[in-house]
Amino acid sequence: MDGWIINHPDAYPFWANKFLHKMSMGSPQTARQYAYKLCKYLNYLQDCWHIGYADATAKHLASFLRFLQFGNVIPFVGAVEGKRSGFTVRGYYTVVASFYTFLRSQGRETKMEVAEERSGENPHSFLYGQGIVTTSPRYVAETSFVSGKPPVDYEKWYTDEQVDAILSNFRTYRDKAVFSLSLDGLRIDEILSAQIDLYRADEGTLKLFRSKGRREGAGRVCVLSERSRRLLEEYLYNERSAVEGKLIDSGVLIPTEIFLNLREREGSFGKPMAYHNALEIIKRAAKHAGLDPAKVRTHSGRSTKMEELLRQQALDPASLTDNQILDIMGWKSMGSAEPYKNRQDRVTAVENWKRLEAAKEQRHADDQTT
Repeated sequence: MDGWIINHPDAYPFWANKFLHKMSMGSPQTARQYAYKLCKYLNYLQDCWHIGYADATAKHLASFLRFLQFGNVIPFVGAVEGKRSGFTVRGYYTVVASFYTFLRSQGRETKMEVAEERSGENPHSFLYGQGIVTTSPRYVAETSFVSGKPPVDYEKWYTDEQVDAILSNFRTYRDKAVFSLSLDGLRIDEILSAQIDLYRADEGTLKLFRSKGRREGAGRVCVLSERSRRLLEEYLYNERSAVEGKLIDSGVLIPTEIFLNLREREGSFGKPMAYHNALEIIKRAAKHAGLDPAKVRTHSGRSTKMEELLRQQALDPASLTDNQILDIMGWKSMGSAEPYKNRQDRVTAVENWKRLEAAKEQRHADDQTT
């Protein structure tokens, strides 16, 4: 099973890794984020206070959150801009609080102050609802200062002009293919974990098994756009084949992932392309295309695909059903589409309004005839 652990040169952090092992049972991607945040907290305690997690108190936790936000553990006076968004800092708090809750559930003693909160008590509820009362620990660390810098207003949807500009600024067919596949609606981890033997060039299809950091059961088949097929074939023929040849000459096994590192760097050449590498490349191309790289993310291609599908459905409802959208995007319900909807798309808004007006007029005509 995939998982994450924290290494320490002096002593193995048993309970920290037991906690991460528990988190890995849900999602390896979540466990990775938990490991990173928890490791940062433990290093902070050791470097700044010379203590372990069992001796940390609410004061230390509040100091850690302040350090994350302002980069300064010393009390300050005056206006200081936060270095991280409040959402990010609260994410660290959630991880640390979950860790201490886990320790409590295992009977481990710590100095972290908690207050028990009651929930579910409702005297106005009937029957069983009155007696369902639960208690949960609330960590008393001061967090009222957590506001941070405002969240980034990402480029959530690309225009056709932006897509063309970004594509023209990639240096390799590999990078163009990765970006184009995201515009087909694939998640970035689906793209980077895609297997070479599951690509059918004759059909233009790619079978995916991994999504959101975990391996799916039966997987799903994605039909690629003509642009993605062309770019993928160019990459496989011109770039990946060259990497394969050098790996064979060196006696190194060829990875099964489609997208490999192209630059001949020691220790990384020919290995599967990593997420941070893909993000950096997309940001660089977007910058050369005139976009703010700080507002660029890997998921915007998928959002753009969803906008395209919703627009098509608005223009011609009979041509695209909700079930077809679910199959294309790899969702189980249309509720997942809500964050992807572009409320500022004029075409979709106008067409939806026209359909509502037409339905209203039809109902009025039916009333007149009865």
